[in-house]
Amino acid sequence: MSTQAVLFLAYSAVMLPLPAALLAGWTPPRWRDRPGARRPLAVAVLLIWASGAVNAGARLLGAPPAALPAVTVAGLLLTTAGLALLFRTVRRH
Repeated sequence: MSTQAVLFLAYSAVMLPLPAALLAGWTPPRWRDRPGARRPLAVAVLLIWASGAVNAGARLLGAPPAALPAVTVAGLLLTTAGLALLFRTVRRH
């Protein structure tokens, strides 16, 4: 297994448990007064994770070097969308 694959698995192991728990209905103890923030926060973290998945997936599948800038831009757009949703959720709730 390549180093890229191992790092992506570690990245996924760190990033995916929180949104999975939030989407399953778990609410952190400090958020008991604002349970409406769960779903948008989970989606925001999943968008940020997806940026890593897009970038790692393209490299693991052997995308041609000419396609990597487009993949990087797609990852940046996903990260920007995730951060915007994250900030909006934190600000609103």
